[in-house]
Amino acid sequence: MAELGGLKKPLEDLLSVIPDDSSFDEGISIAYQVAVDFLREQIERGETTKNLDIEAMRETSAAVLIPRILELRRKEVESLILGPDKNGVYHIGDLYRTYYGRLLSAKFGLSLRVKLSELEPLLAAMDGLGLKLRVLSEPEEE
Repeated sequence: MAELGGLKKPLEDLLSVIPDDSSFDEGISIAYQVAVDFLREQIERGETTKNLDIEAMRETSAAVLIPRILELRRKEVESLILGPDKNGVYHIGDLYRTYYGRLLSAKFGLSLRVKLSELEPLLAAMDGLGLKLRVLSEPEEE
């Protein structure tokens, strides 16, 4: 059940909804559907999606969650504004905490502090995915 790997709910919460007179297969089916419902609630609360495996969800009943997960991942990135410090260094910790930021930072071997030239391949990849990350060329006025 890799598709439920990002679920943040105690196992007891899933098991408590299974009626005592259920067969093993019925119990598994009920627990699975409840897990998908819990995951839907978790997503709707705006919790991170970075540990959710949408590829594993594709052929399961959790597939109904994929459009919302993708929408939230896009919003995570597009809500950020990256700007340099007075030395021209971009601190990308907030970006790294997003699904796409973490994935692409790892792909391009980025540290959490980078120059704009180091950030450009990531920006191009984001653009290729249809994601618009706002990047300032000058530090913001304080």
